[in-house]
Amino acid sequence: MKDSLIKILGTLLFFSMICSCKSPKELLQKGAYDKVLSSLESKAKKGKLSASDKDLFVKSLNGYLNTGKKQLESRFISNEAKDWQEGVDLLNTYAGRQEKYLAYRQILDKDVTAIDVDKWYVAFGEKLFVHHLNKYEIHMADFDQSGDRAHVRKAYYEVENLMDYDDGTLNLDSMSSLCLDLGHREFYVQINNRSFERFNFSYFENDVNLRNTDWASFTNNSSAEYQLIISLEEVYKDEVVESERQRTYTDRVIVGYNTVADTTGTREEPIYEQVQATVREVRYAYRVDAVAQVWIFEGDDQRPIYDRIFRRNDQDVQEQNFFQSGDRRALPSNLPTDNFNPQNYNFDYLVRDVLRDLGEEVSFAVRRL
Repeated sequence: MKDSLIKILGTLLFFSMICSCKSPKELLQKGAYDKVLSSLESKAKKGKLSASDKDLFVKSLNGYLNTGKKQLESRFISNEAKDWQEGVDLLNTYAGRQEKYLAYRQILDKDVTAIDVDKWYVAFGEKLFVHHLNKYEIHMADFDQSGDRAHVRKAYYEVENLMDYDDGTLNLDSMSSLCLDLGHREFYVQINNRSFERFNFSYFENDVNLRNTDWASFTNNSSAEYQLIISLEEVYKDEVVESERQRTYTDRVIVGYNTVADTTGTREEPIYEQVQATVREVRYAYRVDAVAQVWIFEGDDQRPIYDRIFRRNDQDVQEQNFFQSGDRRALPSNLPTDNFNPQNYNFDYLVRDVLRDLGEEVSFAVRRL
């Protein structure tokens, strides 16, 4: 009975799968052009399409590309630059598949109404070129008005966008160089220690890694326009009891032997005694918190233009057992007691790791200024 039921269910599942799998012709009628192309692509690539397969493939390819043209048109008539950029991305997708399919030897160019990739690229490029040029000019005007070099950096990235759609009317290399010249800042760097942590300060200092970039250079030249001060302010060390409890251990221990004689002979039987011991279990957390501060001052009058505090912390957790009372023989042999004095915990390794992390965080933030 059970086997018959399994066979019936298997048969139903088989016919269900057959019914759910539509033929390429049915997919074409439903406008599922991409699925038709995918189902026949292996044959097309090998040049083994039958006459009917080739007809389905060409019709699906034309339907697919016609859909692409409509999508490109909708993006092009938009007033939003993000839609134009999306149009370029779509164009790249359609152009790649169009080129691949037209390379199959059974697919003839004359049978396919292809997308004019060059025409569309020029059309989108003209709009995006004007858009990014306008944004470049706005950012440069903002810089002229405020003197804030952040506007120059934004203008530089607009020039990079313009290079994707260069029509040869502008000297984009010159515009890019101008942005880099105007936006570059030289920093006179001082790294100070205002904490009481002397021994491990070098870990923080050595992990403040300030590499020169297109936009910033770091120097010991005190005449630089900007002064960058990085200061280790505080290093806090703390010990806290996270949890504490009393635990009682019990065991049976042998305290002697009785001599027993019977018909089988004489033997020694152990004498057991129930013992117990109380242990105080303490979970300690050793914590380190470190604080650094970064300032940037500009010009001869040392105007403060940046002030930020950075914090990093970490902790180490250790457990300790303290024998309280009772018989030590009740304790497990692998249970250490009274072998560590929490007051003598060595914070150096924990401080080192925290200061290194703090130095890396400060470096990352400064490089992004």
